[in-house]
This record gives sequence, C-alpha cells and structure tokens, in this order.
Amino acid sequence: MVRPEAVIFDWDGVVFDSGGAIKRMRAELADFVGREFYFGGHDAFTSLQKLGLSRRAVNSYSRKWEAIERGMNIKIFPLANAVLKELREKRCLTGIVTNRRKSLHNLRVFASSGLDFGLLDFFIMRDEFCWKEKIRSALGLKYQKLCSPIYRTSEHSKPDPRMIEPISGELRELHDFPTSVWYVGDNLVDAEFARENDFSFAGVMCGSITDREVWRARGVSIVVNGIEELVSALFPPKGREDGPRASCFVG
Repeated sequence: MVRPEAVIFDWDGVVFDSGGAIKRMRAELADFVGREFYFGGHDAFTSLQKLGLSRRAVNSYSRKWEAIERGMNIKIFPLANAVLKELREKRCLTGIVTNRRKSLHNLRVFASSGLDFGLLDFFIMRDEFCWKEKIRSALGLKYQKLCSPIYRTSEHSKPDPRMIEPISGELRELHDFPTSVWYVGDNLVDAEFARENDFSFAGVMCGSITDREVWRARGVSIVVNGIEELVSALFPPKGREDGPRASCFVG
C-alpha cells in the first residue's frame, strides 16, 4: 500500500455542498440554452461556447447563474475542515483544483464558504474569463482583499492533466509520486484528470455521481459517501488488508 502524501479535492460537490443547488440552477436556466444542460465537471464557459453561444450570451448566462447562487448562501460540507485538519496532522499536502474561474463572484463564494484556508497548501482555479476580470484582478482592491496567498491559476481545465502544473514541482518531490497523490472528485472528469496524471483517485457520492455502481463501472475502487469517510479509507487501521492500493483504478 502506498501512503498518501498529498490529497487534492475538487470543489463543487466534494468540499462545497453545492450538488443540489447546481441542479436547481441548471433547471432554472434551462430555457436560456433551450434545454437543461449538464456540464459534467467540464468548464462551464467552454462548454457553453461549444453549444454555439456567443461570448456575450455566455457572459449573460454566467451573470444569471451567479445571481441565483448568491441567494443560496451555500457552505462547505459540515466536516470538511475537520477532514482537512486530520490530513494535515498526518503530514499530507492538501489542496483544491477546480474548474471554476477566478472571478469576483467565485472569490466571494470561496471566502464566504466557511473553508479554513489555513488548512490548505494550494487552491488552483481557472484563469479569468474576460479582459474585464483580468483588469479587476490586477487593479481592484476587492480582488486583493479576497485573494488568498495560496490561490494559483491555470489556463487549462480538467480533465487536461496540465491543470496541475502550478503545483507539479512540489508534488514531484513527494515520496512515491505520482501514485501517492490522491485526487478526490464527484464526476468522471475528475476521474479522468486523476488517471491522466497517474494519480490515485477516490470518488464521492455526495455530488454529481450518487450511484456507487457508476464509479465501479469506471474502475474506481475507492468510493465514499462523503469526504468525512475519506481519512479512514486512505489510512485504514493497521492489520487491514483492504487499504488503498498504488492506484485506485482497477484493470
């Protein structure tokens, strides 16, 4: 068994209790694109553009989405900080990699989520979507106040393995890299991202995928109901032989 040296989380549906809210927002905005659209973990802006929406329309969709989300006051899962603290006590690097973009809205969502940023080593998100956001990011005091020192951005989005590049140097120094790095996600894009990086992977059933058999069919061997079960799954008591293998993927 390879001891986990780093545990990296997706944001939505894994750390952030947004699964139900996202379904509601998709339904409310279904008329905007002519049907209820499922991003499935992909970058929302890129996905909408592939549907043929103009950049202006994508921006309009984004503003509507943000307005709905602001009214929901979504928080992290109740035990998320406790899990991060326990992983830090086990001397694991901890981080988040999300396809959410660096925008004033998302920075506010992160800041008001209840997450203890002191329990994370890094937080990687997508670059800003438009030039207005880039200017605000560079010059705006609101951005500066909301930005944590652990924030990093990437021009790539999951499942592209290059999204991990902002932290890849630190990860490569870990013992038994890359299989000692665990990515925890709630959708198949997350699983593909882990596989492309040769990371180990754990699936949760509190986000997009709520059926254990869906994970099993994709060869995922470590599946938990929520991250509150993660530490015991990755660090089983001594003497147990069913702990995490060098890779979570079967076959």
